[in-house]
Amino acid sequence: MVAQAFRFDGFGSLVTISSSAKLGFVSSFSIVCWVKLNVPLARQPMYGLYNEYPFIVEKGDGGYTQRNYRLYFSQQKNSLNFDGFNQPGQTHVFSTSLEHADKYFDDLRWHWVSATWDRSRLTATIFIDGKPVVSAQGTDNDLLTNSYPLRIGAAGFDRYFLAGSIDELALFSRSLSQSEIIAIYRAESNGFCK
Repeated sequence: MVAQAFRFDGFGSLVTISSSAKLGFVSSFSIVCWVKLNVPLARQPMYGLYNEYPFIVEKGDGGYTQRNYRLYFSQQKNSLNFDGFNQPGQTHVFSTSLEHADKYFDDLRWHWVSATWDRSRLTATIFIDGKPVVSAQGTDNDLLTNSYPLRIGAAGFDRYFLAGSIDELALFSRSLSQSEIIAIYRAESNGFCK
C-alpha cells in the first residue's frame, strides 16, 4: 500500500519484535494498519494446530496464560476480533468482534484497520476504512503486560499464521480519535499524516 509491505504466506512467515515496555499497554491504546488478504478468509491456510485464527498482531504467548492484546481473524466465526486481557487465561478487559468480516476483506484489496481501546469511556472500537463498524464495553482494569515479543502476521509460539499483507502498522499509547483515523486513512499511499 505504501512502498513495501510485509507479505505473509500463511505457513510460517511472521515478523517478531522484541518485548519492550513501550509495547506493553496497560491503559488506552490503538493499533492501526493496512491489511489485505491473499485468499478469502474461509480459505486461509489451515496449517498446524488451531490455525483457523489468522493473526494480524499479538503481544503475548498465543495461548491462555500470558496475553496483553491481540487483533486477529476467526475463520470459524467469520470475524475480526480485538481483545485485551488483565489476568492469565481468558479474563478480558475488553473484547469486541466484527461479524461477517468476509464482507470487508474477501475482495482481496487493501483496507485500513484501526482498533482502539478508550479506557476513559470503557469502549473498544474497530474501524474499517475510517468508519467505526463495531464497539463493545470493557472494564476499568489495567491490561496485563508480559515479556513476550510482539508478533506480526502470527501469534505466540509461531502459529496462527496470516495469508495476507500488512503495511504501515503503528501502535499508539492512547486511543486515537475518529478524525485522526480518517486523516491517516485519507493519506493512503502517502503514508501517515503528521
